Amino acid sequence: MTGRLSRRSFTKVTFVGAIAALGTAAGATIINMLYPRNTDVASEVMVPRERVPDPGDPPLFVAHGRFLLVNLAPGEGAEGYRGPGGLLAIRQRCTHLHCEVEWRESDPFNERPEDRLVCPCHGGVFTKAGVRLFGPPPRSLDTLALRVTSLGDVVVDTSVIREGAMSNPLRAVCLDERMIVETTAAPSYWCRYAL
Repeated sequence: MTGRLSRRSFTKVTFVGAIAALGTAAGATIINMLYPRNTDVASEVMVPRERVPDPGDPPLFVAHGRFLLVNLAPGEGAEGYRGPGGLLAIRQRCTHLHCEVEWRESDPFNERPEDRLVCPCHGGVFTKAGVRLFGPPPRSLDTLALRVTSLGDVVVDTSVIREGAMSNPLRAVCLDERMIVETTAAPSYWCRYAL
């Protein structure tokens, strides 16, 4: 029996190999949970003026920044909100279990046909400004700090995250040259007309 492997020996080797593979997979899973890969994105992302959506248009998905750039029309963004509108950078992570939200065009057969942000994992629904409408998410979508350069380009700082709230539409920043942009000092970003 020098060169041949008995049935019993083959079964033992196969069993031990399967247990070793299972243990390795379980160990790798635990290590991956304890030490997740670095998934940070660039801290400042510039969106050229020509790519910025017009007021009321669908949001622009910026993949390398993992956010949606929204240009709210006046009065758009939340139920009962009547503000001047403006630009808003919405973090694409749902506040429930961090799935990536998607933009959904209105469904004419829906009882409330509106364009919305939807979490495909558990059905969280948000307005265009990221304000929570219904579903399991505990709060509105987070927003990111942004500023408008003198050339009209939009720079979004993905390292400055503001917790989502009903006041998301009030954080909008103006893109119009006739307006003063205030992006850091005020507790919420308002569009104020220059006098």
